[in-house]
Amino acid sequence: MFTVDELLSKRNQKEAFDYLSTKKDSAGSDGIKLSELQEYWTLNGERICREIREGNYYPGTIELFDILKPSGKKRTLSRLNSIDRFITRLLEQKLTRYIEPLFLENSFAYQEGKGVLDIKVGRGFGKI
Repeated sequence: MFTVDELLSKRNQKEAFDYLSTKKDSAGSDGIKLSELQEYWTLNGERICREIREGNYYPGTIELFDILKPSGKKRTLSRLNSIDRFITRLLEQKLTRYIEPLFLENSFAYQEGKGVLDIKVGRGFGKI
């Protein structure tokens, strides 16, 4: 599939930083804002990569919180710390390259750029 070195490559890191830079500048449960993440990674990334390679990296605490939906029901959301969010993005980018070709053309679940609005009503497949 892919190696840890490919996962942690500078190219994959750049793609992840580029992607996260398009997101709302929020802080993870560690208090690090996405706009501060690249600077934090510059200072600490080498150590974190070493921990990952050695199998000594442990994800941080996940913060759970509820929001009230318009229907009145509660929905529980989770907030990763910013470093784990970045590492998760690194993994997602690599895994997508291998898994995406396995999806059927009419499969819309968990695929970037596809969603329920792309499904024809009553047919369950195809684009509008």
